[in-house]
Amino acid sequence: MGTSQSKDRIANVNNNAAKRQTDSTETKESSTSEYPRPTGTEYDRLDALLETLPKIIDPESQAQVEEYIKSCDNGKGPAVACFSTAEYLSLMERNYEEAVRLYETTCFRPIDDKSPNLVQMKDGSKSYPPSCFNLARFRMTGKGKTKFSHLEGYELFARGCEAGHHGACHFQARMLASAPNSFEGVKHDPQKAFELFEFACKDGADAFSCFTAATMLLRGSHVAPEANNVTPNEARGVAEVKKRAGEEDRRKKSTDQRQGKKLPVIKLFYTYRDFLS
Repeated sequence: MGTSQSKDRIANVNNNAAKRQTDSTETKESSTSEYPRPTGTEYDRLDALLETLPKIIDPESQAQVEEYIKSCDNGKGPAVACFSTAEYLSLMERNYEEAVRLYETTCFRPIDDKSPNLVQMKDGSKSYPPSCFNLARFRMTGKGKTKFSHLEGYELFARGCEAGHHGACHFQARMLASAPNSFEGVKHDPQKAFELFEFACKDGADAFSCFTAATMLLRGSHVAPEANNVTPNEARGVAEVKKRAGEEDRRKKSTDQRQGKKLPVIKLFYTYRDFLS
């Protein structure tokens, strides 16, 4: 699938989600996350251990690293060079603050930037998708005492997804599919999550997205694909799908035309199998 078609599909997913949020009458969710807030020090003990080990890098790789650093020119050079420099700083030097800075400069580039491999975004900027993905992961944990923000992490995954990074689409979908109040500022939207899983599977052959989308379609004809749980009898249609206290209605709406037929599910599972083989 071409880049323009992929971006059009992502735009449709986001537009549909925006319409659902406009039409929704749900009570505003609490800003309190059910997950513990990272302190940014969770990796300190591991980093301290790694500091005691020798840094082994062969001469050829070292020469490539030095070339990347020189080409990056403190964040002003080509996006690929700065991304590679950030990877080295994060993985080898554990200089997380500088790595994050370089990820930021490559995730957000001006429209007139001539670096190769940049993707033009809807907001009029350009982006290097892998940088957005890596920056999002930093935001989700605050690793190395860098900035922590679930909302910014989500927005960065969404930006990476818009730019065609299917791993970013998968993580964006996982956040949307998580239970309400799991992430501060991120609205629970399993419908959009399913659409993103399906897109990452079909457009990018992302194995875990294929598997997740397939399992969501195995809910049967009476249970919504986005339901968090389903009993075998509910899936078969021999037991009533009940709405339990504190739980969203799991019944499939009459207007939902998606079918949990064998063919699309099998296709998704085959994509997952082929990826792993």
